[in-house]
Amino acid sequence: MNALRPVGVTVVCFLVVLESGCGRSVGKEKPVAAAGMLTWEDGKPVTEASVLFLPDDPKGKGASGLTGKDGSFTLTTFNQDDGALPGDYKIIVTKGSPSGRQGEKPNDIDPTKLMKEFLEKSKEAKAQKGLVPEIYTNPKTSPLKWRVEAGGPKIHLKLKIL
Repeated sequence: MNALRPVGVTVVCFLVVLESGCGRSVGKEKPVAAAGMLTWEDGKPVTEASVLFLPDDPKGKGASGLTGKDGSFTLTTFNQDDGALPGDYKIIVTKGSPSGRQGEKPNDIDPTKLMKEFLEKSKEAKAQKGLVPEIYTNPKTSPLKWRVEAGGPKIHLKLKIL
């Protein structure tokens, strides 16, 4: 039985080292402040719109925000208004809540699922007045892009009236 003790101590030490190493890699995924404004090309704010940042990096994490009455928004990745991970993003915009699930925590929102819902809602968008043009609701057609960087400029997105 005493012969197993060194093996057990070695395994415990290995697990502690492994755990501490994993903690450092997670620390790299810290969002940076990311907020901005969404307006029409004439300068009028786009109100109550969902803004979804889809990362170019397949290992990246999406971020989203809702515009207020003045067109301003703050991005959320993990926790409410925590910003976005640094990197390049493709942006889609739709009118209204991204999921229709008010009160849901950001951690419960799956960007891939949101994108599918956005695409479904975009079909209905044509019939409703005041919604953004369909080109902005699809990641394949949206011309909107942004690079999020620590200390970077405030995001200003302008939608063309088509």
